[in-house]
Amino acid sequence: MKINRFEKTACEFQTDRLRTDSRAAANKGFAIAGVPCFADTFVQGGSLVLRMKFSAKNPRYRKSPKRYTPSKKRIMKLINIILFLILYNCFLTKGISQTPLTHDVLQTVFFIRINSETGTGFVIGGPHKNFLVTARHLLKGHFANLDSLEYYVHGGGVWNKYKGKVLLHSNSKVDIAIIESDSVSGWKSPYNSKFPQAFIGEDVIFLGFPYQMMPSRNFSDGEIYYPLPIPKKAMFSAITEIEGIVHYLFDGHNNPGYSGGPIICKNPNAKPIPYYQNLLAVVSGLYTGDMEIKTDKGILKFTENSGIMIGVSSQYIEEIFQQNGYISVW
Repeated sequence: MKINRFEKTACEFQTDRLRTDSRAAANKGFAIAGVPCFADTFVQGGSLVLRMKFSAKNPRYRKSPKRYTPSKKRIMKLINIILFLILYNCFLTKGISQTPLTHDVLQTVFFIRINSETGTGFVIGGPHKNFLVTARHLLKGHFANLDSLEYYVHGGGVWNKYKGKVLLHSNSKVDIAIIESDSVSGWKSPYNSKFPQAFIGEDVIFLGFPYQMMPSRNFSDGEIYYPLPIPKKAMFSAITEIEGIVHYLFDGHNNPGYSGGPIICKNPNAKPIPYYQNLLAVVSGLYTGDMEIKTDKGILKFTENSGIMIGVSSQYIEEIFQQNGYISVW
């Protein structure tokens, strides 16, 4: 220790205790960059004037840049928490929106043929009797023997022949035909609502066998193996009347072979998630447009699929049963 000329202790510069770590210490508090509410000023004559302004804003805190940076471990922990919250939210929302089809829906849709026309049919019914629903236009004018119509269901790699009574609506513009037959007596109808609720913009599923395509996957009733249908997704777009009949329009790419197939929406009351169980409509057709393209070999004309699918409201299924003297099977 050294004593200076004023007989005070003088500080000694010690080089053996210099800090080798150049990082600044973390702030525990910040200095205020001004006076909060008053200031003193010297004026001529030595008078002291006190200026106060209580309406003024409090001055900012003075903070030196880059005085504190969080550690890498803290940053990684924060990132992990954010990722967990994102994934958890996806599980709760996206997982539910991607609702799978249940096996009872897939296993009640069949590839059928009436005379030379092929299409799709599906099972509806109650605890005592089942019916096969398809599109009326598949009959192609063959209405001579509706009490015993011959039709075929593809199964086991061949067309299996059946006979059944056909039920039609009194208005020939209703493109729905219902076949009463024992060929579907062993299947349980998956649909639980005769008047389902659907909203414009809601996703729907329609099933069938486009271009006579039959996937290798199949299901069995214990004796015959049937091909599984091909599902496609569409969006419920509009409700309209075509020649006095209520039709639903869907933003979906329909193809030949889906005619007569079911268009189903979600059942909001199903647990634990809203499965596709409500029958909304029956596939009837699609809008097309005639197109022309100029080429070096001339004008090429073709018909384009507009992407707008037409479905007949399922409410007409109930009317068909009532007009033919049947008690509702829903």
